[in-house]
Amino acid sequence: MLSQKNIFKSRFLNLQYTLIVRLYTVVI
Repeated sequence: MLSQKNIFKSRFLNLQYTLIVRLYTVVI
């Protein structure tokens, strides 16, 4: 259960990171 939660958290962080990078590239 803990590992599953950790995987979900890492996936969410990865998605957030990609979104930020995309926004950054659009701005620049």
